[in-house]
Amino acid sequence: MSSDLVSENAAAAQPSARKQKSRKWLIRLVSIVVTGALLLFLFSKLDWQRLLDMLRGISPLALVGALLAYGSQNFFRAIRFRVLLERDAPLRLLLPITFYHNFLVRVLPFKLGELSYIFLLRSRLNINLETSVSSLFGARILELMIIVLMTTIGFILSSGQAHGDAGLYPVLIPLLFVGCLLILYFAGALLRLATGITRRVLARILPNMPHLLTRIFAKLDDVAIAMDSLRQPRLFAKAFLVSFGTYGSAVVLNYIMLRSVGVDVPIFVMITILSMGQFASAFPFSVSGFGVVEGGWALGLLLFTNTPTDDAVAIGFLLHGFQVLAATIYGTLGYLAVRMQPPVEGEGESHAA
Repeated sequence: MSSDLVSENAAAAQPSARKQKSRKWLIRLVSIVVTGALLLFLFSKLDWQRLLDMLRGISPLALVGALLAYGSQNFFRAIRFRVLLERDAPLRLLLPITFYHNFLVRVLPFKLGELSYIFLLRSRLNINLETSVSSLFGARILELMIIVLMTTIGFILSSGQAHGDAGLYPVLIPLLFVGCLLILYFAGALLRLATGITRRVLARILPNMPHLLTRIFAKLDDVAIAMDSLRQPRLFAKAFLVSFGTYGSAVVLNYIMLRSVGVDVPIFVMITILSMGQFASAFPFSVSGFGVVEGGWALGLLLFTNTPTDDAVAIGFLLHGFQVLAATIYGTLGYLAVRMQPPVEGEGESHAA
């Protein structure tokens, strides 16, 4: 009897597994098509000679400064991982792991690079899967909220400069900042509330809930649970402040590069442009961000500066290309540092239990 039940369950699971696999390949195919189409469009607008002139115009001092800023950005990421892991993970391993992870995220397609962080934490620091995933997800949520916050502030200040009206900003920006803090701190509870309301409304409209919606709600429940891990005052405060170090380093890096190619804009305008490039990198249907990141930078420059289209596209390729180069340099150093050091023994055993 039990064997028949197992056979039935296995038979029922096979079509579901096939559907998931087909859906995954469909998403990958769409990503390849979108990336290819965007790159072809951007290449048609790219002035290669202008790009080469920009490359020649960047001073060695600016390159060194930008590389140091990129290293600083990943240093703060490593500190944030350490905070979210809630343990004294040695930076001698966590920092090179962060360098190598960041490199793989930038060059491997379909977000496969994210798996390297989980694997390396398990193999080198003996940290269990649940803790690794929770810290990675927490870091991504914090990064997204900082980008949303700074984008909104930058957009408000940019609009105010264009219209010559900044009277409400001393009140509006602190309120916005506090509001984002509260939303981030209670993000898990708020998402759970919104999901519950949506589920009840849809249940009245659709008595037989489609399987896809059921899966989406289940994923959102998992996200809410992961967000709850941030609802600890000391942990939240530390991780949030460190995230500003990460964002600030990105601002310095791109400010240096933009000034090197002749784009001189107020810092809040630059923050708005930077955020568009960062949002583009999170676009789900792309291969390692290629095409969408360059397009995000170009669109930001066209919307908020007087940069010609040819220059905007060239700058987009220049900035993304530099980030990939910097990630490769630091990623190689990180890989070598990880390989040269012995793994930590016994760190995750008590926690895993």
